[in-house]
Amino acid sequence: MRTKGTRGKILYQLAEAVKDMDKVLIHLQQADEKARESHPRLSEAMPHLVVFASTTRDCIIKLREEI
Repeated sequence: MRTKGTRGKILYQLAEAVKDMDKVLIHLQQADEKARESHPRLSEAMPHLVVFASTTRDCIIKLREEI
């Protein structure tokens, strides 16, 4: 019984992490758009951050599916 409870808690936390990463991606994409308009050095870094966040989100989803 304890294992199922722990598994459920882990799955819940991973689901919450995916929701949080969705929010992070939205904010990073908005920041990327603003950086392109006004800050050339930052605009070079932003796409890498967006890719990193997207990859992290995908890994969380994959981990959740495997549990």
